[in-house]
Amino acid sequence: MGMRRSATSAVISLVVLAIAASATSITNGFAFDDVYIIKDNPAVHSFWPLWEFLTESYWPPERGGDLYRPFTMLGFSAQWFAGGGSPLAFHFTSIVLYAVVCAAFFRVTMALLPLPGAWLAGALFAVHPLHVESVGNVVGQAELWAALFMLLGLSVFLRARLRGSLSGKDAALIALLYALGLLSKEHAIVLPAVLLAAELTVSPRTLRLRDRLIAIRPLLLAMGAIALAFLWVRTAVLAETRGVPPDTTSL
Repeated sequence: MGMRRSATSAVISLVVLAIAASATSITNGFAFDDVYIIKDNPAVHSFWPLWEFLTESYWPPERGGDLYRPFTMLGFSAQWFAGGGSPLAFHFTSIVLYAVVCAAFFRVTMALLPLPGAWLAGALFAVHPLHVESVGNVVGQAELWAALFMLLGLSVFLRARLRGSLSGKDAALIALLYALGLLSKEHAIVLPAVLLAAELTVSPRTLRLRDRLIAIRPLLLAMGAIALAFLWVRTAVLAETRGVPPDTTSL
C-alpha cells in the first residue's frame, strides 16, 4: 500500500513538472505547419463522417498530399469542433497530452528501476528542452500520440515479460497500441524492434534465448502484419492524393 501511494505521488509530481515546463505554450497561436495542416485545411474543419480520415492524406492535396496520419487528423478535427477553431483548445490538448506521455514514460521506468531512479528519469524527461517543438507547435501532437502509444505498448510488454509470460490479452493490447501509433505518426513502425531489444536486454534470462524468442514470435509476426497492412493502405491513399492540382474553379 505504501509503495502504491509513493508511486501515485511520484506520478502526480511528474505531471505537475510536465505542465509547468510546457504551460507557457498555452497562449501560442497557429504557426508554421499548423497553418496549412489545421487552420487552412477544410478536412480538419469537418468532424463527420469519421471514416473519411482513413482516406485522406495528412498534407492537403493542394500542398502535395503527403504523409498519412489519420488518428492525428481525427484528433485535430475533434479539437477544432470542441474549441470552435480557437488555437487555445489545441494547445491545451498538447499540454495535457504531454503530461500523459510523461506519466507513460514513468510507467516504463518503474518496470526497470527502483522508484527514486524511475522518478529521476521521469523528471528529466518531463523538463527536457528537446520536447519544446513537440508541445509548442500543434502539429507536434503527432509525435506525442505516437510516443504515448509506443510507451504504453512497451510498458505492457515489459511488465508481462518480467512476470514471466506474455498472454494473448497482452499481445492483443500491444498490437492495438501499435496500430494506433502507426496511424498517429510513421515513427511508431520501429516498436517491434524496441520490444525485441527489450527482450534481449532487460527481460529475465531464465530461459534460453531461442525459447524466449519463440515466446514472443507470434506477437512480432502480428505486428509485422499490421505494419505491412499500414504501408499498403498508406501507399494506396497517397497515390490518390499526391500531386493533385489545386481547385481553381472558384478563381
